[in-house]
Amino acid sequence: MKNRTPNLYQKKQKGQILVLMGLLFIGLVAVVGLALDMGLMFVAYSRLNRAVDAAALAATGEFKRHYLIDDMRAAAMQLLQMNDVDTSNTTAIDIDTCATQPGDAELCTTPQRKLVRVTVHQDVPLYFLSVVGIPSVPIEAKAVSEAASLDVVLVVDHSTSMTENNPKGTGIQVRAPKICNESDPLGTSSTTPSYDSPFTAGPDGLPGECHPFEEVKYSAISFVSRLDFQYDRMGVVVFDRSPHMGEIIGSYVYSGIPLTGNVTDNTSTAANETDAAQQAVTDAIKNMTVYEGSGKCPWDTSNKSTFPNDDAAEQCSIYLNDGITYWSQDCPNTNQPPYDPSRCTSSNIGGGLALAGNALAGNYGSMASYLPYIPLVRKESVWVVILIGDGNANAGYAPDPICPSYTWLRRPQCRDKDPYTRHTSTDTSNYDPDDYARDMADIVAGNSVYLFTIGLGSKLDTTDEGSLASWPCDSTSLACAPGQELMQYIAFGAANAVNQHTFEGSFYHVGTDVSQLENVFLDIYNKLTTKLTK
Repeated sequence: MKNRTPNLYQKKQKGQILVLMGLLFIGLVAVVGLALDMGLMFVAYSRLNRAVDAAALAATGEFKRHYLIDDMRAAAMQLLQMNDVDTSNTTAIDIDTCATQPGDAELCTTPQRKLVRVTVHQDVPLYFLSVVGIPSVPIEAKAVSEAASLDVVLVVDHSTSMTENNPKGTGIQVRAPKICNESDPLGTSSTTPSYDSPFTAGPDGLPGECHPFEEVKYSAISFVSRLDFQYDRMGVVVFDRSPHMGEIIGSYVYSGIPLTGNVTDNTSTAANETDAAQQAVTDAIKNMTVYEGSGKCPWDTSNKSTFPNDDAAEQCSIYLNDGITYWSQDCPNTNQPPYDPSRCTSSNIGGGLALAGNALAGNYGSMASYLPYIPLVRKESVWVVILIGDGNANAGYAPDPICPSYTWLRRPQCRDKDPYTRHTSTDTSNYDPDDYARDMADIVAGNSVYLFTIGLGSKLDTTDEGSLASWPCDSTSLACAPGQELMQYIAFGAANAVNQHTFEGSFYHVGTDVSQLENVFLDIYNKLTTKLTK
């Protein structure tokens, strides 16, 4: 009789292997299924995170003066939908600012900042784990976006070039700064001069009839109206032979205003503090005047050489022999040997930039006397300087007047004719106001300041001899427009020179077409974009 025990044992062994293989297969399927579910969850989180970032940025785009939180929520929801966020499995969408969540440490900062937080909660459906009773897993994505809180300093050349659109000739005085400054003192006259622009014609609320200065004021005020003074600040610097920011010396109040804004409306007071801040800046711009110097010169074109030198004298208005017709600006110090004009020029672009940069960065030093009050330095805001002028720098102080002696008896005075050759301040025989302006632009750009320049006036395209400038310019022919070269350097050359490439600004060539000004300011505002902070 045969022994069948070994065969039975072998059959049992084969059965165990099948069971083990089955268990291993189930485990393998479980690992694959779990990996699939985890992958789906990570993909869903990544997609939601990108969508929430975009939604937060869209929400800050609605952070305008007197914004509505509903507009922010609508913009954020639109971006979520565009990024394929399935609202059917979205359990909560929260879009908040400090106004909707008072006291929130993340949103309510000191000083105030334009912060928006978007939080989305979503259930991600699972496939394998749903078999064991886990149909979905909750995820959350959050982003805090910040619309740039702006600290803007407007730097305006208010020299006599700002009257060049007014007529000049025999018997006509309206280009004289004193005359056009005092014309229509309340801005309420319905009489429109022929040299006025259509958008400032009639009662415009702007004192004076100096052009293109009036168009500059009108367009700058339109820029002010776009700012939110609960978060933003703006200051104004004007410059002639010295920069000014609203300082008071004796009883005289200079034009300009230090950085003003970033205030909270107090519900317990009748006034609206943010509106008051905006109005203060608007009034400072309205009340700017073209530089008059010391008034009418005690001489005319026939006898000016008889007056002695006076180092302390400012410019004054010189008239033709008839004593009535305004001609230009002059200074006693240029009428007798050695004919030194260093204290009599009136386009200190470098000084204007230096004062603006000091107001932003707090490095006041010698500039402190030009500030009636010291504004708080806000390192978290976006710093902006907007310079308006023809770019023909001819004045500067460091601290003595900057004016190479070889320029005293020719035009232009105090400045060489080559905008491509840069001199250092130690080269006193050649260092001129154009070099000084570039040095100050480098310092300002080095503090991560966006520099925008608006070239204005007929001199922008002319050589120092008055002919039409060639393009490109070179140091051999010198047939270039120094003002245009300097304004371009300030806008983006300075940032590159100090390795601040990401803070390049823009140069706007307006020339004599003042109708462009308002659109230029709008473009600058639009370029000051939002940034994602978290």
